[in-house]
Amino acid sequence: NIYEKTYQNLPLTEDSLPGEIGNLTAGRIASVFDLHGPNMVIDSACSSSLAAVATAVNALRTGNCNMIITGGVDAGMTLGSYIMFSKVSALSAEGSYPFDERADGMVMGEGCGLMLMKRLTDAVRDGDRIYAVIRGCGTSSDGAGKGITAPSSEGQLLALRRAYQNAEIAPSALHFLECHGTGTRVGDAEELTSISRLMLDPLFGFPRQTELPIGSAKAMLGHL
Repeated sequence: NIYEKTYQNLPLTEDSLPGEIGNLTAGRIASVFDLHGPNMVIDSACSSSLAAVATAVNALRTGNCNMIITGGVDAGMTLGSYIMFSKVSALSAEGSYPFDERADGMVMGEGCGLMLMKRLTDAVRDGDRIYAVIRGCGTSSDGAGKGITAPSSEGQLLALRRAYQNAEIAPSALHFLECHGTGTRVGDAEELTSISRLMLDPLFGFPRQTELPIGSAKAMLGHL
């Protein structure tokens, strides 16, 4: 095809490597922009960008860095990815409908989102435009769980509890919750279970009959 012919005619240099070896991309960016702080690629599947943000928060809190560029990039809509996700019945045949009775799987996507992070006191001092403040982070894994691709409400609940304890705010103060929202029947059900269990946790003191709107931007962008 045209792509293969074009690719074969291009000279291979060290600048070609990040396109094939993903862990070199952060170093390439540091080289282009002459950045001297630590650079790394974090790959934890669906949570990669949030894991990168949590790492950045810790680096700012410890004083190891004063300013960090972080975010997420997904360019993985390859033939192999479609085949593998189809084999495990994760792809939707109809569309993206998280938390909806029509949900039958996810829709893949590609994209990139980056942000500049600083300590709030530094941003205020420097007169920066502040778009959001991160109060705390919480991370977890499912451990043995139910399987590699099967989510567990136990692991999700652990992350939620750690996040709100770290932020020192009560989840009952929330007005909206942005969710993973894969659009898979099992994934959405487990996520709703996690949220419900959090709201019933006496540690956080949700008032009875609390209504908490939830959603997922993934419904509009695809799973990336």
